[in-house]
Amino acid sequence: MVSSVQEFDDAATLIEQAYQEVLVEHPEVKKPEIGVMIEVPLCSTSCRLWLSGSTLSRWGPMI
Repeated sequence: MVSSVQEFDDAATLIEQAYQEVLVEHPEVKKPEIGVMIEVPLCSTSCRLWLSGSTLSRWGPMI
């Protein structure tokens, strides 16, 4: 679960780093789809605004 955009960005950075490392030995591997479980209930009612400042767009379409 995440409670801030920074937590998502940190996780996305680590996932990207791991993905790049895997590509070295397995270039056929596709980038994984990722999602979030929002911890703060208020965020679930305004997720578009909450995610607009994140790097989510590099992973796929926004909600």
